[in-house]
Amino acid sequence: MGPQSSSAAYLLARDVQRSGAARLIGQPTGGNLRGLNGGQVAWIKLPTSGVGVDIPLLATFAPGDEPDRGGVPDIVVAPGWGDAAAGGIDTEMAAARRW
Repeated sequence: MGPQSSSAAYLLARDVQRSGAARLIGQPTGGNLRGLNGGQVAWIKLPTSGVGVDIPLLATFAPGDEPDRGGVPDIVVAPGWGDAAAGGIDTEMAAARRW
């Protein structure tokens, strides 16, 4: 898991972790455990600058007091430049094999 995991992916990671079905390895997810704002989105292109903007139209909020962050793996592993320099070591897979 990692920062590219957001929306449904981080909700799946949260549920798998809470159930104890698997150990999660990697980096904290994107998204926010307090809720989603991507149920429906309006896409607007600003006429003068040409910049595209998305405006969430629906939001879903988690019940209870979830932390204001994404999911955190059981084993935090962050790939570094040294891994890439050493031939593209898969840092997360190496951590999984050690575990």
